[in-house]
Amino acid sequence: MTDEDVYNRFATFVATNDASIDPNVSSVNIMRQVFDMPLLEDRAFMSQYQQSYNFKEVTNVINEFEESKMTMGFKNFDDYYKDMRDNEP
Repeated sequence: MTDEDVYNRFATFVATNDASIDPNVSSVNIMRQVFDMPLLEDRAFMSQYQQSYNFKEVTNVINEFEESKMTMGFKNFDDYYKDMRDNEP
């Protein structure tokens, strides 16, 4: 599984005009923001189907992939994905 696959599996879509909701946090923390609860540390874990209880932390993979997209000159993720679609073979 590539870093991009891991990143995409943890992507969230936040459709709101509420400026107090930060869309750049984990899905658990998005719900905690909605219900005005204290936030948890943003960490992500995943496992393979064959070993469903053998969790590996992928927080660094997600953060590094996100940073690499930003250093490629894209202002936001929409621009990144638009560029990917435009340059498909």
